[in-house]
This record gives sequence, structure tokens and C-alpha cells, in this order.
Amino acid sequence: MKKFLLLFFFLGNFIYSQNAENIHKIEFNYIYGGSSWGKNGIYSRSEYFEIIKTENGDFKISKQLKINEKVNRDVFSKDSIEINTSNYKLISKKEIENLIESLNTNEDNFKVEFLKENFTKPTKKEISKIAKKYDSKNYFKNNYDDKSDTEKKYSEIINYKYFDEFVEKNKPELDRYILTMDVWNNFSIITYKKQESIIYDFQLFYNCGQPIISSLVEINKKIKQLTISMNQENQ
Repeated sequence: MKKFLLLFFFLGNFIYSQNAENIHKIEFNYIYGGSSWGKNGIYSRSEYFEIIKTENGDFKISKQLKINEKVNRDVFSKDSIEINTSNYKLISKKEIENLIESLNTNEDNFKVEFLKENFTKPTKKEISKIAKKYDSKNYFKNNYDDKSDTEKKYSEIINYKYFDEFVEKNKPELDRYILTMDVWNNFSIITYKKQESIIYDFQLFYNCGQPIISSLVEINKKIKQLTISMNQENQ
């Protein structure tokens, strides 16, 4: 859950505004995976949270599911595990209001100063683990560098020496949308009111979830019709 909430630091532009007063339910849904390509085992994992309003106006987590989708000898199946949420603490109305305000605030937070405030310095062990994962460990240990050169490289990364260039190069472009066919890594938040819902879709392949597409779903019960409006500015 904490990983989900960290995404609110990186929100972009939105055209829909709302407050927590009339919201009676919020859903969080995260899923990542990829095509099984004929291999047996788990190919997709997801987690779902449902938050509902209590009588005093605060909110509580009413449901949590962990879902694994897998294949075994061309037979596809889905395992759902429901987590007991009875011991979870209440979420104050103020926290939900902060969430809604963040989701609807137009701020460019993909800046060096802001990002560094929310980062901790990596350790040599963490850097080495990542370098090994991406087959780049030779950058730190090769036949040309001595020990001081290696220590210098570690120090530069620990102190974010090249972070300015990275941020400038990878700054989100809100007019671009990444479309993938055989892999997925998505997070969505849905807020529910009596007559409408707003869906916030995060892309997690690029720039901490930006760009974010928000869609307004209006419910007309009299004529049994749904009207969906998409925020074109964030595609």
C-alpha cells in the first residue's frame, strides 16, 4: 500500500476536480506481468484494495485481494487470496482529502530538487546488486581501474552526480502514451460517488507512473446510460 501512495508525488495535469465529501468508496488496483509464452508458472500478479467510508466520515480498508494468474500445461487458472482487514487502522477523512487534492493538483514534481527530498542514498551493496542484475558489474571492477577509481564510481552514484542529466533526459511528455501488447505494469485508482466515478490510470513503465490518464464516468440511472469522458491532455 505504501508503494501505491508514493506515486502521488509524481502527478501531472488533471481536468476533473472533486472532494472527499461525497465519495463513498475508493478502489486501488495494481497488476504486473507478461505473456506466459507457453511456459508453466505464474505470469501475472495483482493486488486489490477497497476502501469505504464509515459512519463518522473516516475510511477503512474493507477488502484486500492478492491474485496470481498462472498456466500449467496450457491450462490457465487464477488463485485469489483474500487478506483479513479487520485489524487495519482507520484512514482519517483528512488523509483521503489530501489524496483527492493530490490527484487533482496540477504540479510538475518531476524535478531534481523535489525528487531528491524523497530519496535516500543507496548503499554500495544495493548498487552492486542492481549492476549485477543488468550485467553492468564490470563498470566497477575491470582490468583498467584501480581501487580508488572503483570507489570514486560508487561515490558518484551514491551522491547522485548524474541525476540532473537523467531527470532532464527522462522528463515526462504528457502528450505521449506507451502502448504494450505482451507485458503490463499498471496501477489505477477509482473514486466512487453516487452519480459518477473517476478513474486514474498510471503507467508504471516510465517515469514513476506519468503520464496519468483520468476518465470521468457519469451514471444516468433514469435512462441506464454511462457517459465516459477522457482527459485528452494527459495522453
